[in-house]
Amino acid sequence: MICYETRENLIDLVKILDKILPRMLKSEIELEFYKIQKFGKNADGVLTKIVHITNILIKNAKEKKISHIAPAISPLIFPSIFNQKLQKKIFAEKLVPQISLSGIEAGILENAKEIGMEKYLGKIDKLSKMKFTKFKTTSIQKTKLVKKTIKVRLGPNNIHTILDSLEIEH
Repeated sequence: MICYETRENLIDLVKILDKILPRMLKSEIELEFYKIQKFGKNADGVLTKIVHITNILIKNAKEKKISHIAPAISPLIFPSIFNQKLQKKIFAEKLVPQISLSGIEAGILENAKEIGMEKYLGKIDKLSKMKFTKFKTTSIQKTKLVKKTIKVRLGPNNIHTILDSLEIEH
């Protein structure tokens, strides 16, 4: 499941995905792309986006009878009270949250470089310095969620195959 806000955001995510796909155990992968509304870059916007994506994860898991989901959070960045709220929300839906516990270590940095994510470390650092004091999320506009499912057979042109399948000009 890939959630994106803008065309530029999608292209960045597909480039990262292209580095991850060869590590998968299958040669054909089904990917679901969700175009979500644009959220603010402030603390409230970030928390609201995470809650929105968690709602999408919950809905998708229930439809596909998946019992465990991993919310898009890190205990190293987000306050424990926010992590607990998301976990309670997931448990309330009779699902099990899987929370990443990894820290920043040399192995993670090497893997990030290997898949082309080292240029995003600055953004992660900026996110970790954000002040999440209110734990307030703003209301989400009721907009139709745009979802597109595609199957990708791993190959040398994954980026173009994915973007062409999504009919995104690149």
